[in-house]
Amino acid sequence: MTKEEKKIYNKIYYKANKEQRKARYKSSITHYVAYKHTNDKGDVYIGSGSNLRPYEKGGNGRGKNWKEAFSDGCTTTILKRFNTLKDARVYEQFFINRIGLDNLVNQKNLIL
Repeated sequence: MTKEEKKIYNKIYYKANKEQRKARYKSSITHYVAYKHTNDKGDVYIGSGSNLRPYEKGGNGRGKNWKEAFSDGCTTTILKRFNTLKDARVYEQFFINRIGLDNLVNQKNLIL
């Protein structure tokens, strides 16, 4: 198989299995959380999402500030578990307001 053929094959394979991967991911969601990422330099990020989100450390929707701050890894702390994403988001906002946005890695333009 040539390099170009392999590229085409991978694209077709990825597309064909996309829905299956989405369904498997969604079935793994059991609850929602508010969480905190910290590092040895004192950087702090507050977030919320599914029970899987705190452990997604790649480029999965992480902003530039997060990637720069935690490129060497981070410690994850679950602040609280919830039954709904809405409740987790409200708690996330409470913590952001409590700590102060200027003291966090969170991007200012993404905060409601």
